[in-house]
Amino acid sequence: MGLLDRFLRGVNDAAEPVQRVAVLVDRRITQAADLAATGRSRGGVIVGIHRSLGGDDTESVVYSVALPVAGADPERVTVEVWSRHAHRLRLGLPVPVRTDGTAGVLDWPALCERWGVDPSDVVQRKQRKDRPDGIVDKAIDLRTSRRLAKLPRAAGTITGLDRFVLMGMRSSNWDVHLRLADGTRAKSPKDAIPVYAKWVAAPGAEVPVAVDPADPDKAAIDWIAAATAAAGVVELDDVPPPGSVAEADSGSGPAVAPAASTGPAAPPASAAPRPLASDPTLSSWVAMVQAGQMKPRAFQKAVADWQAAGMCSAEEAASALRAGAVS
Repeated sequence: MGLLDRFLRGVNDAAEPVQRVAVLVDRRITQAADLAATGRSRGGVIVGIHRSLGGDDTESVVYSVALPVAGADPERVTVEVWSRHAHRLRLGLPVPVRTDGTAGVLDWPALCERWGVDPSDVVQRKQRKDRPDGIVDKAIDLRTSRRLAKLPRAAGTITGLDRFVLMGMRSSNWDVHLRLADGTRAKSPKDAIPVYAKWVAAPGAEVPVAVDPADPDKAAIDWIAAATAAAGVVELDDVPPPGSVAEADSGSGPAVAPAASTGPAAPPASAAPRPLASDPTLSSWVAMVQAGQMKPRAFQKAVADWQAAGMCSAEEAASALRAGAVS
């Protein structure tokens, strides 16, 4: 895959996981939705985050949650999660869980009520395989992997973040500006900051950096180490740090970008979503297409596949298409 192809894919990577879920009508998704509604409420802590790429180059993030048990080893549940709010799910975060004793999912409505965000924007999938503790990332791009493996390390402080713009389109990549411990500057260019590290990608954050002495504008940040170091100080009621990528993704702060970029136009205030039937999966896709994170054609196909699989009625499908303003 060429450099341009990778960048163009990065522009729309927020939509790809949902598109994949839409096409693959997986019973584990509906089972997870049922469990979230009927399971017993428990408290747990995120102890593992595992990121990988599927065969179609789409991203999968799986969370391991430990559930304390008095006088015994913790129980564990594993769940795959897609959501625009997934940057809030950090290593060490205490989370509510719904479980049936053998499997579990995040209690997303409870989380979103606590955070004050839309609870309909989530797709969860039950997982059977347990994962080890810590962050495991098998989706780091080759360029970054090589820099982290070969270049000397230094301590750095983030001084600014600019969203990378390609051909007038805002991508999910960021130019991360750094000040090194010796006072010199460096930059991690076009950085595909992983979801588990968006909270620590903020001005003033201290991060480990691999730096090319001959070209400090080709540095790479060890986001696994940065996010792991922050795991001991995370709380459920935290708000995204000012200027962070998490703040930009939350819509609560500016998505920093070069002055020449205006970004996609906001929908007019009159384009308020119409009422939608209660199917949570349809609701999540509607939220994605309205936010520009899912292409209209992919949205139409997702709804059609969902209806064809018997997962929703014709009326619910039609209501979703109207709410998503798709003709």
